[in-house]
Amino acid sequence: MNEIENLLSKYFNDNKYFSALEELYILFEENSISIKDRKDILKQVYQYNKKIYIKEQNKITTLSNIKIKEEDIEMPIINGINEDRKTDSLNIDVSKYMADIRKCTSEEDLCYILPERDDPQFENIINTIIINLYKEKVQLINVIRLQSEDDADIQQLFEDELDNIDCIIELLLDYKNYIEEEIIEENNKLIFLKNSSYEPFIFQNLKGYEEYYDSFKELINRVKTGNFKHMRNFTSTNSKIVNVIEVKAFKTRVLFTRIKDNTYVILAAFVKKCNSDLRHRHFVEHVSDKFQIQKNELLRNLEKEEFLIGEDNWLEELNMMLTDKKKVKVHESN
Repeated sequence: MNEIENLLSKYFNDNKYFSALEELYILFEENSISIKDRKDILKQVYQYNKKIYIKEQNKITTLSNIKIKEEDIEMPIINGINEDRKTDSLNIDVSKYMADIRKCTSEEDLCYILPERDDPQFENIINTIIINLYKEKVQLINVIRLQSEDDADIQQLFEDELDNIDCIIELLLDYKNYIEEEIIEENNKLIFLKNSSYEPFIFQNLKGYEEYYDSFKELINRVKTGNFKHMRNFTSTNSKIVNVIEVKAFKTRVLFTRIKDNTYVILAAFVKKCNSDLRHRHFVEHVSDKFQIQKNELLRNLEKEEFLIGEDNWLEELNMMLTDKKKVKVHESN
């Protein structure tokens, strides 16, 4: 529990929104935290985020009440909304947003649903949606706790919904904090981590996930072109994971690493279930171990033209499989 308290204190003391859900769930699993205690901790997070939210809105209200002495100053109009007519953000009705965002699978989808970023209510709307989602999380956890163990199918349904809420929150936070980045178009060289049959390890990761093929193809193309938007480096947060980088979309992740100059190793891929982060962290640790074992051999092979041609062929085969939605055929699963 000390680790959880330290994590909470890090945010609470800095008066920042608590957004480290992934770390929190990992600590829940590592410390075998009961459902009741998890619910209480999530309630605490919800109340804290709500407090920060109200504090922010009070600042806005205070600023808006300051009288300007100059007469006849026309208030700026943004997206057709007069600044002096802004509604109280605490009373924002986000029910329509709540319904629509459940259909989203990418930040691009959110663009069609949420207001423009220069809308004066943009952050208020996002924050209100996130607070409502946290509230739903607490309610769902309580429902799961009350379910009989005999109702496994019903319990799984609630857990899937909890998972979906986590992913939506993550998507909203990415969208809210998005910074326009310059896309560097580079023709990076891609090679692959291998299984013991010397096939790309990523092939077996994709088995059964045909519905996510378009997203995986986009992520691999990001590595190919040097567009590393929404990138995460594990090295700074986990000493067991060495030189593994994650590029992500909604629920999909591709792991890769830079091995030399503009040459990158595609390590693995997975569909992220937000409420089982511990299992995924162990998977990333496993991938990191496999890469460390193969690293020197891969570096030596970079000097061999035959090897490089073979890697180009693997990339072409992977792209064809993802484009045509072909099912994966691999010789082994380790």
